[in-house]
Amino acid sequence: MWDGTTITQLTSNSYYLNGNPQINANGYVVWWGGSPKSEIFLYNGATITQISNNLYKNEYPQISANGHVVWRGYDGTDWEIFLYDGTTTTQLTNNSYDEWNYQINANGYVVWEGFNGTSWEIFRYDGATTTQLSNNSYSASSPQINANGYVVWKDGNWRIFLYDGTTITQLTNNSYGVSSPQINANGYVVWSGSDSTDGEIFLYDGTPIIKQLTNNSYEDWGPQINTMGYVVWQEYDGRDWEIFLAKEISTGATLTVCPSGCDYSTIQAAINAAVNGSTILVSAGTYNENINFNGKAITVKGAKGAGQTIINGGGLGTVVTFVSGEGNNSVLDGFTITGGSAWCGGINI
Repeated sequence: MWDGTTITQLTSNSYYLNGNPQINANGYVVWWGGSPKSEIFLYNGATITQISNNLYKNEYPQISANGHVVWRGYDGTDWEIFLYDGTTTTQLTNNSYDEWNYQINANGYVVWEGFNGTSWEIFRYDGATTTQLSNNSYSASSPQINANGYVVWKDGNWRIFLYDGTTITQLTNNSYGVSSPQINANGYVVWSGSDSTDGEIFLYDGTPIIKQLTNNSYEDWGPQINTMGYVVWQEYDGRDWEIFLAKEISTGATLTVCPSGCDYSTIQAAINAAVNGSTILVSAGTYNENINFNGKAITVKGAKGAGQTIINGGGLGTVVTFVSGEGNNSVLDGFTITGGSAWCGGINI
């Protein structure tokens, strides 16, 4: 472990394997060691403590901000969930089925998926009680828990659910595939869902309407969300995979675009983040990209006019696309359009 000044060797034993080290915000470290029988070890900044002690295999620990540790252990029949709360190790599950895919939050709450003999379900431990959150014939998976104990997951029928500590809400209701949802500290949820042709990014921000952040013919995948509601994901733009960032934008906001030092470095990234009523102000220069307004009522304006602001499509089809119901409030102004190919190579309306 490196603490900013010194590198410390935490283990010095004859175990062939010491693996999966995890560290929390306070510098506590947890790992599993030993083979074939393995145990869980915790370093609290001063001493190393063995926090598991049984005859079976213990592995893949996770540690919370308050030093609580969760892991899975094989009890001779199946995998069970164990929790160390800083003082005592407790076996949270004890049945003949496997438990899997556990997460722990900053307060030591634990969520996991467990098999009940018929399907996989989601369970939550709040420091005192274990509650089964899901209960249907579709296997539930990919649970995530935030600092407030909210839990999000998906099921085998491509639905996403959110538990807010009191109520379970179904966020999606369609036949499209969805990826593993992510949740932030405010209970906002983001995921990738297929719109029948490709993956798009969706956001639940606590309001009744789910926001579709992307609307294109490319694959958008792997979204992550931070505490401010900013969303980042990867997208295949027809040539290679690129990274996109969406910030929460208010109606009427002005977004800036330039090679560096602005809100966005590409026009399309700004369009993806914009909401109806936004203005995108593009600095002088040549922008090698193909853009799509994606049905948004926004203004994209070249700050220095068409003589100094150029969009070059690079011979990769239509340079500017308006084919998603755009109207008079979708405005492109102050650009030279070049490098289009095929029919409607410049602007397709």
